[in-house]
Amino acid sequence: MRRYLSWLPVAAVAFALVGCNPQPNVIIGGKDGPRYERIVSLSPSATELIARYANWRKMKGRTQACDYPSYVSSVPVVASVKPDYEKIAEIKPDFIVYDADLYSEQDVERIKQLGAKEVFVFKANTIADFKKEVMLFAAQVAGESNASKYVDQITNAEETAASDALPKKPRAVILMGNPGAYWAAGKGSLMADIVAKAGGELVGPEGSRYAPVNTEALIGMNPDVILVVGGSADEGMLAVEVKANEKVPDTAPKPVSKGEEAEPVLKDPQLQSTAAVKNKYVYGLAADVATRRGSRVNDLIDAMHTLMARVAKGEQ
Repeated sequence: MRRYLSWLPVAAVAFALVGCNPQPNVIIGGKDGPRYERIVSLSPSATELIARYANWRKMKGRTQACDYPSYVSSVPVVASVKPDYEKIAEIKPDFIVYDADLYSEQDVERIKQLGAKEVFVFKANTIADFKKEVMLFAAQVAGESNASKYVDQITNAEETAASDALPKKPRAVILMGNPGAYWAAGKGSLMADIVAKAGGELVGPEGSRYAPVNTEALIGMNPDVILVVGGSADEGMLAVEVKANEKVPDTAPKPVSKGEEAEPVLKDPQLQSTAAVKNKYVYGLAADVATRRGSRVNDLIDAMHTLMARVAKGEQ
């Protein structure tokens, strides 16, 4: 049996308010922004934050990958792998938000030429910078009050993790892909800082993005724990085994997946010598938090710290 470490109190409240209706009668997070009426989100990260800190009904376009919160599904899709510039131009957006990791310089230039009054980009690779960006973004959509609460939640998660001194700092790798074709999160990424604040150390390629990594490099890194990207964080973030005598509260959310994404890595014959595989510290990490600068960073820090503590203490 598996479950997900750390549930999402904020998400739970949001879903309680909206129920099963993708178009709730209440505005979740923030109040009507005074400046913008036609917002276009060109990244799932931005959509999460707009839904939480702005009037999401003013969002007139989103990407095909924007799936959280669930009620944004009613917003028209204007981008898949690339933005549909004609559709966006027809909307005549006055505020466009995107994530710097998703688009090339040529794409960015075209985005800037769409006529919006404001183009806001999320690009932070540290938690400190991310918190600043959240507040700057919130100021554009009249969501400062709720954004400040979110920033406080992130800070509280950092401080809670820091107060729990671990016996060692587990070396972690975050992987995408399949045996023989792995990609790993870069040591300069936001995920690296999240792992560090949670009590671990991210090892991997240089840079802030996911990059190809060969088996020999992974063996050389010899990580204590491997997190394999896959699945969804609708109700949780990290899929781990539940010990036989561990009682799971009835109120605990059920996992969206069982962490099957970890199985190919556990069975990869070339990685059997690594500490993570030897000790079976290979876990599924929800894709929609591993690749986004979104509205669940505080919960991810909490979940990641719980996992790092388990690995550092040698618990199974």
